[in-house]
Amino acid sequence: MDGELPGGPAGRQAPPLAGRPAPGPAGRPASGPIRSLAWGPGQVSPPGGQGDAAQPDRDYWQILVRSLIRAQLGLSLVCLAFALAVTASFPIVWALLPSAIHITILGLPLTLIALGIGVFPVILIIGAFYVRQATRLERQFTKLAERVDGAAADD
Repeated sequence: MDGELPGGPAGRQAPPLAGRPAPGPAGRPASGPIRSLAWGPGQVSPPGGQGDAAQPDRDYWQILVRSLIRAQLGLSLVCLAFALAVTASFPIVWALLPSAIHITILGLPLTLIALGIGVFPVILIIGAFYVRQATRLERQFTKLAERVDGAAADD
């Protein structure tokens, strides 16, 4: 099944990868490193994982990656919701206080000053928070991934 195209006839072989030696007897490479080609997310194998012995590690890697993606998605949605709430609050305030639209300070309308002083710093703070938390999540993922790699190397 090595080198076989998914959904294709059993006799049809996938094109050789760059850097992969030409197949030798029994369809295996004659020499050099063995590289695999992932056709989908479920077919990606963890580094150093070989065969059925690595199946628990592979399942663990998939769980780790899924949890990282979910955590980053949750963080993104929280930051997006907060930014939208701050941004959407200004038109609501101006609708509730129509007389404030005509107020000027140093020749600038109050609405423009409120956007410059109120919204943009909050958006920058949300961005800084997002970067800090995303970095923390990636560090945690790296620590967990190193445990898997360390355990696999000890075997």
